Amino acid sequence: MNHSVSGRSLVQVVLGLIVVSTAVANSAIGLGLEFNADSSPDDGVTILENPERVFDRVSIDGVETIAPLPHSDYFSRHGIVFQVERAWPGEPEPVYIVIEHLDRGIALIDVSASFEGKELPVTPIAGYTALDSGQIRRALFSMPEPPPPGTRFEVVGVSALTKLTVVPGNTPELVEAVVAEIPVAKPKLSLQRPIQLVTTAGVNPRGDMDLDATLHAMRELSPVARALGFTAVESYVRWNFVEPERDRFDWSFYDAIVNEAQRHHLQWFPLLIVGSAYALPPWFKNSEENVGFVCLEHGERNNIQTIFADIQR
Repeated sequence: MNHSVSGRSLVQVVLGLIVVSTAVANSAIGLGLEFNADSSPDDGVTILENPERVFDRVSIDGVETIAPLPHSDYFSRHGIVFQVERAWPGEPEPVYIVIEHLDRGIALIDVSASFEGKELPVTPIAGYTALDSGQIRRALFSMPEPPPPGTRFEVVGVSALTKLTVVPGNTPELVEAVVAEIPVAKPKLSLQRPIQLVTTAGVNPRGDMDLDATLHAMRELSPVARALGFTAVESYVRWNFVEPERDRFDWSFYDAIVNEAQRHHLQWFPLLIVGSAYALPPWFKNSEENVGFVCLEHGERNNIQTIFADIQR
């Protein structure tokens, strides 16, 4: 007996499971708004046709998709535009926009919303990167309130969209499910002479972001960095972060960054910052040991440590 499953059949099975799980979730959290690329009837959201025809309907391994057409304008992103056709079927509340797609190519996925020419706030939440895994995945975005009829969504960065839904935003289990769908990325290119390629991958180099925001950004962007061939994540190591009090060291902030980088098979490239004023711990900054540079022409002092003070010798 042959138990093998073809690639096409596997994609259809996975898509079927997601459709079933989404249907169950929608029945549990209430109806929302939905557009389907297949023959299913649209429910409150339609795709806008236009003379430029920026998309086509394409069947990929038996999966019906909306695929944006190639364009030669590399300085702008051309998206697929949808319109909300009916009112939200419930009380006003925060909502999630769920973009289901066949994961092809490498890109950042984005959704913008507008109503009567005014931009509406949309925040990326999870899964908003394309990693060329070939899997059915979801990208999740949030809005503080339901979109009114006439709202237009523009979706960019998706090569093969299968569904767009708007659902209630009070479902943390949906966020967990979308995060679980993020695959372990594999490098899509290699160099004949390998070198270390370093990027930030969501880490603010100055370290101004809080740890939760940093780890969230790394979770989303580190797979993209690895897929593009980068080998390490850089970050500034600030003195005031690691020694907030004299002789008391705390490396937990950077330990967490290292652990997250390693989850994505990336190394850590630290840049030690000890002289710039923003990196000085208060116990040192307010002490007599902190001596700034002095302009020889004007005699004005700044708050960047001088390397010529006696204490530095």
